[in-house]
Amino acid sequence: MTVWECVRPRIIFTAEDIRQYGYCKRKPYFRHVLKARFQPSVKMVRGEKIHQKTCRAKSLEIEEGRGVSRYYNMYLCSEALGLAAIIDYFEYDGEKITLVDVKSGAGASKKMFEGYYLQMAAYALLVEVCLDIPVKSVLIRYEDDKKERLLEIDFKAKVAVLQILKRLREMAENETIPPPTKNPKKCTDCEAWKICRRV
Repeated sequence: MTVWECVRPRIIFTAEDIRQYGYCKRKPYFRHVLKARFQPSVKMVRGEKIHQKTCRAKSLEIEEGRGVSRYYNMYLCSEALGLAAIIDYFEYDGEKITLVDVKSGAGASKKMFEGYYLQMAAYALLVEVCLDIPVKSVLIRYEDDKKERLLEIDFKAKVAVLQILKRLREMAENETIPPPTKNPKKCTDCEAWKICRRV
C-alpha cells in the first residue's frame, strides 16, 4: 500500500447513484470518473419542483396527540459505507422510524423499478448505520395520484446495496466504463446521451 492510498479520501456515492446504477450502470461512471455534469431532464425538473413544494421548505413538524416528529431533508453520510443521501423525510415516534420518499408521477399501482427499490434500501441502510435505528420498510408517496406504497426492505436488499457500492468503487478506481444498458429505449430521454451514445 502506498502513502497516497492511506490518505486518499474514500469516494462517497449517493443513494441516487445506486438508483442510477439500477437504471444504467454508465451514469455513475460519467459522474464520478469523467466528472460530467448534466442538464436535468424534464422529469428531473418536475420532480425537483414537487420536492421543493412538499419537503425542501420544511425542517421539522411535530404532530401533537400522535407523538410523532417529522424530520425533513435529512442529510446522512457514512464514510464507512462510502454512502450519503438526503432523505425526503422520516417520522419518528420515539421507537419506530418510518422513512418517506416523495415521488412525482402516479406509480402506486405500477411495478417498482429495481433502481428505486435499491435507492430505498440505501436510505434504510444509512439510517441504520448513522442513527442506529432498524428500518424494515419505506413509505413512498406518489404526488400525482396521492397514493402511497409501503415497501418492505429486507436484509437481502441491504446486502445488494453493499455489493453495488463495491462495484461502483471498483469502477471508479479502475476507471472502467460499464457496457451500455441492454434496453436502448432507456436512452431516449437520458441526460447523458450526448457523451454516451451507447458507444
